[in-house]
Amino acid sequence: MALKPEIMYIAELGAANSETLWARIGRVSFSKTGRTLYYAGHELTGGQGEYYDAQTGQRFHIQRARTDGFDRSEGRKRGSFRVEIDEDVREEYWRQIRNDPSRSHESVVYS
Repeated sequence: MALKPEIMYIAELGAANSETLWARIGRVSFSKTGRTLYYAGHELTGGQGEYYDAQTGQRFHIQRARTDGFDRSEGRKRGSFRVEIDEDVREEYWRQIRNDPSRSHESVVYS
């Protein structure tokens, strides 16, 4: 039985210096073993937060979306990077993850 899809923080990393190229909050699906993740047409393999696209070799940082909004792991201060929230998870993210339903209309967060 496959693991239940989860709302995650997904960031594409640059090749040279691991800087974030873009980041999103979205729903990630898992293979039966949990070793392969699927997001927006990407088949991602790896583990412990660092994943690679099986087709393109693109690098991604993926982790569970945090309740405090501190999703970035690059050491930058909070609020320094634009993170778009996928429309299909927007309300669920603000209500269940961030526990702030008053912001459920927002489709961008600065992490």
